[in-house]
Amino acid sequence: MRPIGLWISTTACMLVVVLALQAGNLVKYWKVMSHPIETMGSVTATDVSNHARVEYAFEATGGERFSGIGNAGNGTPEFEHLTVGSSVLVTYAAGDPTASFLGRPRMWLWGEIVAGGVWAVLGSALIVGALLRRRKLGQSPPFGLSK
Repeated sequence: MRPIGLWISTTACMLVVVLALQAGNLVKYWKVMSHPIETMGSVTATDVSNHARVEYAFEATGGERFSGIGNAGNGTPEFEHLTVGSSVLVTYAAGDPTASFLGRPRMWLWGEIVAGGVWAVLGSALIVGALLRRRKLGQSPPFGLSK
């Protein structure tokens, strides 16, 4: 297989892997973005050592309280400006308040798409580069792949 064909097929495979790994998140984004309800919630805990994690609670339509974990930004103040009790924007799915995001989910989704694309392209480039290096060194490809 020519290097460009190998790279294209490897990139396609990597995209499938990335989508499979992100399937749960994508379903959550779809739920929230198809019928979003925005409300104000409050920060219940922060943890800078755990990816700047923000725990929050909010009251959904009907008065029931829910909680979630997310990150600052995209419609909420930056992490450095949040403390326990800070007011934050929460967006949740109308039919399922357990599916919620801090801020605006469309911004988070865009970040997931870009990150997934970068991982797929860079990952496939590394794999193809390693295979081409093996070929150049006269080594047989791994996993029984033909030359």
